[in-house]
Amino acid sequence: MKKILVLGATGTMGQRVVRLLQAEVPGAEVIGASRHPGRNAQVPMRRLDYADPSSYGETLRDIAVLIHAAGPYDHDPRPLVTRCLASGVHYIDLAEDYRFIARVNETAQAVAEPRSSVASGFSTVPALVYCLARCFERLAGLAALDVYLSLGSKNPVGEGLLYSLLRPLGQAGNTGEHWYRRSLNLTHLDGTPRRYAPYPFPAATPFMPPPMSLPLRFHVGFDRGILVTGLRYASHVVPHISDARLRSVSRLMLPTMKLAQLGGTFQGRLTLIARDKAHAPLAQIEITANENGLDIPAAPAVWTSHHLLNHPAETGILKLENVISNSGIITWLRAHNYGYAMRDFTTDSTPRAEES
Repeated sequence: MKKILVLGATGTMGQRVVRLLQAEVPGAEVIGASRHPGRNAQVPMRRLDYADPSSYGETLRDIAVLIHAAGPYDHDPRPLVTRCLASGVHYIDLAEDYRFIARVNETAQAVAEPRSSVASGFSTVPALVYCLARCFERLAGLAALDVYLSLGSKNPVGEGLLYSLLRPLGQAGNTGEHWYRRSLNLTHLDGTPRRYAPYPFPAATPFMPPPMSLPLRFHVGFDRGILVTGLRYASHVVPHISDARLRSVSRLMLPTMKLAQLGGTFQGRLTLIARDKAHAPLAQIEITANENGLDIPAAPAVWTSHHLLNHPAETGILKLENVISNSGIITWLRAHNYGYAMRDFTTDSTPRAEES
């Protein structure tokens, strides 16, 4: 039985990765890993501290695939990635930080004869967004892409997720705009309104990769507009807080997050809108999760694990479109009771986004 190691298996995302692996990759043995392997373990555990390379050797022994689900991804991944490539262990992570993703890929490119593959950023963004955006590549007049990610406020939040959400607030992007300092309303395909604010996309430059090479704007919002307003105010304070202090603040905020969940829902949405040069919408894709929305960012790592167990000799840097087709993604979403819709606005009504 081939073994998949989930680093961060007891965390918010790690637990979801473990559950999906057990349900959808039955031919594999799932093992967890963390710095403190005795805590809240649902699977056999091993010790692995990504900051301590001496902990890698025995833990990676007999492992086919490692999934790094221990955010926030603000550490140096190179030692762990290098050991995986040298040991023939396929490496996958759910990172949404472009600097982290870049370091992983640079490490893989520097290895002359890698014995395994790497798949970095295999979460909702950027991997799933990049993959689904290819549904638009044949649209006439396609000039830009807008992406909107709405989070259900009733979903569980861990310290790492909260820190990752807060850290970019108020920082200046490539255009000089400060993240989350303004907001906009978007009416979704089913008529549901949601409030969003600009947020950094995990790429060094806000463009789709070749061959599409489109300008891309990313927005994050919630099912409750008051949370967007609260983060707008926080965007004026967070830039003045150090990383260490913000981690402490995130930890202290966890008990109070239950108050934010009152009146909230589990509903999450991922929306991609293709636009022309005048910024008019051409087409829209929308994924809706009424529950288990956090399974969607966990799913690409599971799909990739299944792929790599069937293609163990694969090496180099993977792209999600080489792992699963868009039709395969849509089939999986529908089989798991997620809503999927695509509309061509050249022949249909147009939702409007209003900035404020």
